[in-house]
Amino acid sequence: MDDLIDRSQQEKRDKRDKRKRERDLSDIKKLAEMPEFRRFGYRVLSMCGNYQDAYIPGDPHATSYSCGRKSIGLWVMGEFMIAKPELIIQMQREHNSEVRSAQNEEE
Repeated sequence: MDDLIDRSQQEKRDKRDKRKRERDLSDIKKLAEMPEFRRFGYRVLSMCGNYQDAYIPGDPHATSYSCGRKSIGLWVMGEFMIAKPELIIQMQREHNSEVRSAQNEEE
């Protein structure tokens, strides 16, 4: 009998967790429609060091710190990719376009 109760409770938890996960991904998809969010997301990924090596030669503490930052960045990137696979590329293109535009203004 306890096994049936445990299974029933587990099924309820699983359904609740699935609904929460679907909501989380839906939130990202909705936010991804906003250029402001995409710019912010790109800055977060950049600040986390996703696009650079976390190893700091001769400084294990700085390396550990960099690995922690990168870990968060990789999680965020993973969430973006699950919710909307093209989001990362879209953010990179928009960022590159802004950089080119700023360079053209300086010339």
